[in-house]
Amino acid sequence: MKIAITGATGFLGSHCVSKALEKGHSVRILVRNIEKAKIALEMHGLNEESVEVVQADLEDGQSLDDGLLGVEALLHTAAIFSLSPLDAKSMIAINPSSTKTLLSAAVKHDLKQTVYVSTMGVFAPITGGDIDENTPTATGLGPYTKSKIESEKIARQFQKDGAPVNIVYPGGIFGPTDPNPNLSDSMGMLTEILKRNFGLTASSAKLAMVDVRDVANVCVGALDVESKNARYHAWGELVTMDQVIDLVKKITDRNIRFYSTPLFLLDAMGTFGEVFTLATRIRLPFAKESMKMFTQNARVNGPGKIDQSQANNDFGFQSISLEESLRDALLWLHQAGHLTDKQSGKLANI
Repeated sequence: MKIAITGATGFLGSHCVSKALEKGHSVRILVRNIEKAKIALEMHGLNEESVEVVQADLEDGQSLDDGLLGVEALLHTAAIFSLSPLDAKSMIAINPSSTKTLLSAAVKHDLKQTVYVSTMGVFAPITGGDIDENTPTATGLGPYTKSKIESEKIARQFQKDGAPVNIVYPGGIFGPTDPNPNLSDSMGMLTEILKRNFGLTASSAKLAMVDVRDVANVCVGALDVESKNARYHAWGELVTMDQVIDLVKKITDRNIRFYSTPLFLLDAMGTFGEVFTLATRIRLPFAKESMKMFTQNARVNGPGKIDQSQANNDFGFQSISLEESLRDALLWLHQAGHLTDKQSGKLANI
């Protein structure tokens, strides 16, 4: 099947390209920056001859529409993802509008299937209750989650109207081969843990952590299933920050010291980061939305049961354990030069 993939220069999108080719699909990638696309392809052992490269921009509706001419299906992974207040207006404006444009174009061109990649963030702030395919969206924690909630509402309306749209909800994505020069937020968090060696955290906060290769398998698989309006939860494993730190210690044999701190202090740090960033235009690694993701989670002790059974039944999700995913991610971070030998501990000897 000939498929179009957006977001192919990103962490998940690039893995989706690799997985789609592995499954025998013919792939067209819609990218804004062709040079970045070349780099992403090379990192996965691919080249420009492996795929059809088409220049398109999330802000240019005509280029998105034209990019779907002659394909049979669409995998939409692209979005502006940032937890910095400097990108707030762009996310609120572009993420929903580009989703509507692409899904409308998919209907116009009579595509067999569209897969829209959402996020677990559309259910934030979480209440501690169970989450399944019928759980309504929440109100969001800041610009990014609110922009994805608006995008999600659009995708669900297309489902309601009978368009063939499947939706995937990934958790926090980890694993090897991240083409982002500054790393995706989740991979950046891993790097900072080992670079700083100590820090403050909400130890009771639960994180949903999942391997990028497992999510890519669900996203690509959802293009070619009988279900035309499915919703796949692919959050992965729910673990506390203490459990994550313990696994990183085990994998690297490093003595990393992180200390639990009162939640109000983390919220105060987020407020300070927000004000400082807006005042100076210097991006700090924390702001209101990123801190709320930890603190609201800790206050309700994480979500309840996440129903990931459909992803498991249809695609064998999840096949890669958290420990294996973290080991592969940390090993790749060292090999790619994001971590020094000292920071990588015993992984540096592999």
